[in-house]
Amino acid sequence: TLTAGSLVEVDVVDIVASQRNSVLWFNGDSTKKYSLTQPFFIKRNNEYEIIPSSIIEQGDILININPDGSISEIEVSSIDYDSSEYMVYQFSCEPQDWFIAGDYLVHNK
Repeated sequence: TLTAGSLVEVDVVDIVASQRNSVLWFNGDSTKKYSLTQPFFIKRNNEYEIIPSSIIEQGDILININPDGSISEIEVSSIDYDSSEYMVYQFSCEPQDWFIAGDYLVHNK
């Protein structure tokens, strides 16, 4: 199980920008786009995993962090791709390797 604790503030210690020729988004929400390599914390077959966004499938569960710090699970009902060029950013955070991107729990690699 996943148990919510309190939100922890992290410091962004490095940002690396790069061009990518493809991004994706989930459940039709094109305001939250991710590189195909962004590691997500997901739930699949009742087990939690860290996987790149490119192998997330319909039916997987994204871990949504609500503004109050509580957790909700969002089932992936659709995945959309755009093969245009995009600037994407890799964030390095301390003291935790996790951060919230577009309300989802992700890892900074």
